[in-house]
Amino acid sequence: MATGSLFFSPYFQFTDASGVPYAGGSLAFYSSGTNTPLAVYADQELTTPLQNPVPLNSAGWPEDQIWLQTQEYRVVLSDVNGVQIWAADPVAAGGQFTGSVVVSGTGQVGFTAVNLSANGNTWGWYSQTDGTFNAIDSNNGAIPISINNGGTVTFSVTPIVVAPTTVGIVLTSTAVAGQEWALYSADDGSFSLFNSTNAVTPFYVLPDGNVTFQEAVTFGGVTTFNQASAFEQPVTMAGPFYSTYSAAFSATTTFTATETHSGAVGFSGTVTFSGGSDPLITGTGTPGLEITNTSGSGRSWTTYVNSSGVWVLADQTAGLSRMYLDSNGVVTMTGGGDTGTGSYGYLANTGAGTQTGTYSYGLNVTGGITSTIYSATSDRRLKSKIENITEDDAWSYVMAARPVTYRMDGISGAGFIAQEEAKGPRAASVATVSNISLEETIDEDGFVSPAGFQLTKNYDHDIAYLTRAIQSLKAELEAIKKGSV
Repeated sequence: MATGSLFFSPYFQFTDASGVPYAGGSLAFYSSGTNTPLAVYADQELTTPLQNPVPLNSAGWPEDQIWLQTQEYRVVLSDVNGVQIWAADPVAAGGQFTGSVVVSGTGQVGFTAVNLSANGNTWGWYSQTDGTFNAIDSNNGAIPISINNGGTVTFSVTPIVVAPTTVGIVLTSTAVAGQEWALYSADDGSFSLFNSTNAVTPFYVLPDGNVTFQEAVTFGGVTTFNQASAFEQPVTMAGPFYSTYSAAFSATTTFTATETHSGAVGFSGTVTFSGGSDPLITGTGTPGLEITNTSGSGRSWTTYVNSSGVWVLADQTAGLSRMYLDSNGVVTMTGGGDTGTGSYGYLANTGAGTQTGTYSYGLNVTGGITSTIYSATSDRRLKSKIENITEDDAWSYVMAARPVTYRMDGISGAGFIAQEEAKGPRAASVATVSNISLEETIDEDGFVSPAGFQLTKNYDHDIAYLTRAIQSLKAELEAIKKGSV
């Protein structure tokens, strides 16, 4: 025995866009693409045919259920005067539309659906005279969705998709075979864009608003991030990029336009700036750029402009600023040179010609330095324990020296040997700085030159002691001239 499928809901009310029933109207059923009537039935077994067209009562309802054959139909709804309201062709069994539904008329044109199990709630979909498409709740007149003829969609209420676990909306492209995308909210509250075809998630948004991009991204227009963002794959910024919060780039990043960041930006991949202007890092306080070598010691350096407009290079790990450059071009460098103690205690704090403390090096240069003026810090306000160099100390210092000539790095020079300087009254002029290429050596008298450090010589000491020695010679010379010696 042949069986059929139910047409729409077992009971369906037909109304206009305002919810007014099509009382006395009718539904006509034809073979698809023709005006040849095709029978419909009151029972699933297709044994009791219905009048065709099927009349609608005063409430806009058919008196019986409508069952279809397995063939395709053309269905026409008409009002009490026989005026066609809409036509649908083809209509398959089960009420599934496999073609277009045409509803035509003047003024507001559309159709209405009623859910009997939801207290008769009625919805209408219609087109206004200005071409706007609306979805209307006929019970209260609310229009939650409106689409104008330019394609702009307006939601007057927040659309909600609810489920106990991962929930979302699936979008399928019929133009590109098999391409399916899903927008969904996961159990942890994150929002994701998911490509169901390739099982990849290009980006997701955490509940705090932070965005993570897991696939290569190209931004073609002006891009602004008002929340923290992370890019785990190559990024191309073809248009201006503005970030007011932190942004982390983990792969190759290319900027081809102006970049402005007022939040923290982290780069762990190759960065290329090929735009017509320099990248801009802006903000209040101390906006800057932090560079960390994660494969080495993990040390971080920061370069920034402080609130006084001075450019600063700081050791972020040590929490110390190492270099300053002000608007006048004056460079100030600070630091602390490495020091140590050996058998003879270089930088010893006792004995003739020695001092207390360590040297602080702001600049360590392995090559030559050229300058038109060299000026050493000598402000009385920065010094303490000021004492005169005695004549005996001066001559002791001078006579302990062994002036030599030498070659270093292929260049001839003249001066002193720091190891020898460190063994007597000239020890205060010797300090150490790092040089990991040097190994430890021990002199015959037991003096240790430490591994990883090189000895340095402060020739300023020589100037002071030589000046005092010359003064004593001058005094002696004057005494000779006067015949007192």
